[in-house]
Amino acid sequence: MIDVEKLSKELEDRFPDVQFEVYDDCVEIDFDFNSIELMFHSKGDIDIKTMYLQPKYLKKVGEIVSLVGDNIVNFKLVEE
Repeated sequence: MIDVEKLSKELEDRFPDVQFEVYDDCVEIDFDFNSIELMFHSKGDIDIKTMYLQPKYLKKVGEIVSLVGDNIVNFKLVEE
């Protein structure tokens, strides 16, 4: 699980041109006809599912996944 409000704010601040739906077990991402879903698992693993992704956006998606990953790691450390 993650801090939904904190992650939502960070994503919106850093990527204002991207639409996010943040839940406690996944993040749905939509921008420029690209659609990605990041699903979280109890051990901290992430499944990345793309409905459609243009190659020119791989760097942006990588930055988003890194930010989400940092939030998962930081939240787990706070819980322990």
